[in-house]
Amino acid sequence: MDYNGLHKGPCFDRDLCMQEVLEYMRPKASGWILILLYGMIFVIGLVGNFLVCFAVWRNPSMRTVTNYFIVNLALADFLVILICLPSTVIEDVAMTWFFGRIMCKIVKYLQAVSVAVSVFTLSCISLERFYAICYPLSFKSTPRRAKVMIVVTWVLALLMAIPDLICLDTQHNSGLPADFSLLTTCKPTWSHSIQVGVQCFNLLVMYLLPLGFMFCTYFRIVRCLWSNNIPTESSRDQLHSNGSNSAAENQLRGRRNAAKMLIAVVVMFCICYLPVHLLNILGYANALDLIGDYITLLALMSHWLSYLNSAINPVIYNYMSMPIAPSAQFACKYIT
Repeated sequence: MDYNGLHKGPCFDRDLCMQEVLEYMRPKASGWILILLYGMIFVIGLVGNFLVCFAVWRNPSMRTVTNYFIVNLALADFLVILICLPSTVIEDVAMTWFFGRIMCKIVKYLQAVSVAVSVFTLSCISLERFYAICYPLSFKSTPRRAKVMIVVTWVLALLMAIPDLICLDTQHNSGLPADFSLLTTCKPTWSHSIQVGVQCFNLLVMYLLPLGFMFCTYFRIVRCLWSNNIPTESSRDQLHSNGSNSAAENQLRGRRNAAKMLIAVVVMFCICYLPVHLLNILGYANALDLIGDYITLLALMSHWLSYLNSAINPVIYNYMSMPIAPSAQFACKYIT
């Protein structure tokens, strides 16, 4: 936020400047609503993602290949909510980065890493499910292979977020006295053209390409599961011989439910991250004037939605497990 938008011209009267800035930073009704919404995400996200990890850790039967990826996704979401959400809500409400230059780099870097881990993990889940369901005889998923893929996702995420670690810095508002820390921002320091290129790269690699890949894999999975062809010969024989009560049909029903749940997770990721990517592109393209006076509200909601994505997955696991077993706490145990 440019202080010149609050006070016409540079601030020469220090006391008047401080008074106006503090009044500007004081939370309004919308700010308290935002704090409440973020607080709900903080509690639900921490508790839900912790319980997902705890459930798989305590139950050896739940340590399937897909569940390893789900735990990895929950871990990334837990870290971003614990480390990044508190500073974000303070920054959004007070319009100031209070935590200094080092934390500016660390917090934003970890947030970028978490998003990348989430994207890569969702892609790995879709790939693993695709081969396990559509080509069960030619590909065998193993926990060791899953763990290797998880390590690779973290390494790639840590490397791809390095530009954020390099370019992010605190920037003092030019309209305020030099010793004022109020209305300081944490944002990239690269030139405008480089920032546009980086944002376009992130949009392509972290959003469009993964979503296109997941759409193709889940489309094939849905065609396979909802067709008349059961994936394995043994399953088809059991289904034809035992009818609707066969174990093969129960397994098929469970796989269909798991596919629905995973598709819901991907759809929520698509919805939650679309606004923030769109606003970033419009901002770097100097096209935010097209939105008009709603830009501040849309920016705040886009931030909130990105954190909502880190909290909503455990809710999806629990809700979509209810049709199978009302007493179930997590849908993870049904993913085989």
